[in-house]
Amino acid sequence: MRTTSPHMSAPGTEDSRSVSPLRRHWLLICAIAAAVTVLMVAGAGLLHRPATEFPSSTIATKFDYADIALNDDPTQRFTDISGTVPQLSDLPQTTFDEAFPKNQTLPYPEGMYFTPLRLAANGTLIGETRYGTSRLDTQPGKLALGAYDLTTGAFSTFAERNDADSHESYAVPAANTEHVLFESSTMSTSSYALADLSTSKHRTLLTSERMPTHLTGAAFDGNGVMLNRFDPDVNQYVLEYHGFDGSVTLVERNNCSKAINVGSLWYYVLLDREAHTSSLVALDASARTKTVVYQIDSELQYLGQPEAAGDSLFVAQYALTAQDDGGNASVREVRLLRVDTTERTVMTLLSTDSMEPTLQANERFVVWSGASIVSNRTRLQTIMLDTATMTVLSQDNGGVFLADDTLAWVRYRKSDADINKGEVYTDANTEIKVASTINAATITGRTPATAPSQATPEQPTEPSTATPSTTESATAPTTTGDTVRLNVPTTLQEQGDWCVPAALQSVLTYKGIASDQATLAAAMNTQPVTGTEYVDLARVANAYLFGVESANPAGAGYHVQTIAIGDTSNETARTFAERVKADMATDDPVFAAVDVAALYPGFAHGNHIVVITGYNTDGNGNITHYRYVDSMRGVQDPTYAGLKIVTAETMMHAIVTNEEPAYVW
Repeated sequence: MRTTSPHMSAPGTEDSRSVSPLRRHWLLICAIAAAVTVLMVAGAGLLHRPATEFPSSTIATKFDYADIALNDDPTQRFTDISGTVPQLSDLPQTTFDEAFPKNQTLPYPEGMYFTPLRLAANGTLIGETRYGTSRLDTQPGKLALGAYDLTTGAFSTFAERNDADSHESYAVPAANTEHVLFESSTMSTSSYALADLSTSKHRTLLTSERMPTHLTGAAFDGNGVMLNRFDPDVNQYVLEYHGFDGSVTLVERNNCSKAINVGSLWYYVLLDREAHTSSLVALDASARTKTVVYQIDSELQYLGQPEAAGDSLFVAQYALTAQDDGGNASVREVRLLRVDTTERTVMTLLSTDSMEPTLQANERFVVWSGASIVSNRTRLQTIMLDTATMTVLSQDNGGVFLADDTLAWVRYRKSDADINKGEVYTDANTEIKVASTINAATITGRTPATAPSQATPEQPTEPSTATPSTTESATAPTTTGDTVRLNVPTTLQEQGDWCVPAALQSVLTYKGIASDQATLAAAMNTQPVTGTEYVDLARVANAYLFGVESANPAGAGYHVQTIAIGDTSNETARTFAERVKADMATDDPVFAAVDVAALYPGFAHGNHIVVITGYNTDGNGNITHYRYVDSMRGVQDPTYAGLKIVTAETMMHAIVTNEEPAYVW
């Protein structure tokens, strides 16, 4: 059985609200006039001994990657599996303290004005450090980077300056367990340096005049750092790889975003202003190829900076308003995309009206800055999305900093209005909260205030209709018969072709049996192209639930029933109804293979598994409606999650029009 998820074009939006100034977005900086550039590579000493075995993503220092021809073959594009796109405001919400109740509180470094900038993978919080009780009352010329070890509480400084310009400031585009890439900027000059955390030594990589301040992106691998910087000579952003051995290699000379390393490939966004395309490009450094894997062909849309997350990456997709008479445009909508590089799929997770282009991410969470929340101050709301439960955590004061399995966030001791400008990041006004092992956290959110208070995502009172474009809750069918329902929870499928593992996990959870989708997928031989066979679903379900690993057990257990395509006979529908009733009576859900387009108008055709969890009957005992839960992310309801209700005719039509009609009962 093939169980790949369908895909459809993302719906449009009518939102025309203006958001952050376009100067914050790297792709729109490129109108800056070119100026004289001074490049200075200094310090030949090694900060890190290169690895003796190079991964396939290693950049060869003697090869010109900038001259690689771009492979724009449409057959190489990833599949868009997006369904209905939820609004950020409609998703369940919670707070950081509720999500991570065992968090620790750490004091701010005493006597320092410490502005956190990035959390390194080893749990060290890196930030700009000034000596004094406020930013406006610090020691002249004194500037440094601070390293706050959130595990031990130790605080140290490096990259100290005693002659810093009054307008000079630091940024940290990238940090890993051993190194920090930092930028020092004045009104006219930006310098980039590489620091070794173990020795606190650093060397300057380059210095450039007339560069936009703090708009650089970077990412480390085992042998160096990939730097995305503005090059005034060509008036656009370029990619350079700086090896720990002092080598410098040009990787991309065309206007591009930062590059992130996922598996054996580097991924970055390439903007072609003449062709009006924004392309996600995969660079294979070993094979020396560049391939377009996702593309937007629109003058009013573009992709932001990508961020790595395990085998996936996140990237924001921006939609602009039309330009006014002055040639200005504003962002009207932002969509957050998750790109699965293993499954070669793209899924739109949500839509919102404001998202800064720089993301933070790990395998479960993604963090970004939203709209300004305090007048007369550059104070942006920070938002974190739990992609496992699609729950939103927001922070209205202070930043949020994410690493592989650690989270830190700034908490003000007073209300924002009671803190004077320039006195925020001090021990008197601010503290740091830390949570560890966050990827194992159990997080549940509250339904937004507009949703019925009596309903919960996993055990709703009444589900929505199956049509994903319907936003209001459906009223339960009026009957004089019976209503039978099993409170089977919704489990979102973790990969595009894992609808069967997700469906079985829902049933096992309902039965009180712990499981994970990766284990179930392996047991059922789930494959990226062919999906999961019906017999493997029955076999593994029986092993867990009935203690017999057979797809056709002699006694109790699940069995596979195939149906001829287009079989609309009353006998087939009656047999299915009788078996659903029998299974519900023994507290056993039914698995149905359906054509997605038949359940969700506007979706492409695709074979998909849903779990039948209940039914309604008329006064004569005939089933009039079926209830089911769906694991597909694109059809989740903000109140009822994946729980749906359809007429009996609709369900049978979805089954018999499927490419391989069947059910497992």
